[in-house]
Amino acid sequence: MSIDDVSKTLGELVSSVQSLTNQTKDQWEKLEKIERHAAKWEGVAEDVADMKPHVDDYKRLKQRGIGMFIILGLLFGGLGAGAVYVFEKIMP
Repeated sequence: MSIDDVSKTLGELVSSVQSLTNQTKDQWEKLEKIERHAAKWEGVAEDVADMKPHVDDYKRLKQRGIGMFIILGLLFGGLGAGAVYVFEKIMP
């Protein structure tokens, strides 16, 4: 093996090592970016957990409101029907 072949092989090895080093740096940067995003999401998860009782109260009140409107609708519908019946009897 000549000195040129050894030099060429060493150059290829150095190039491969540099390429792997760059890939490793890129992967570490991506991992750090993911860790930063995960830390942000952990804070959001804590905020959501803190808001859950408020959301549950809102849902409960919303259901009560819907039920109240249904009951009022039935009540006023019945009153209206009764009024129509009475007015038909009074004014034939």
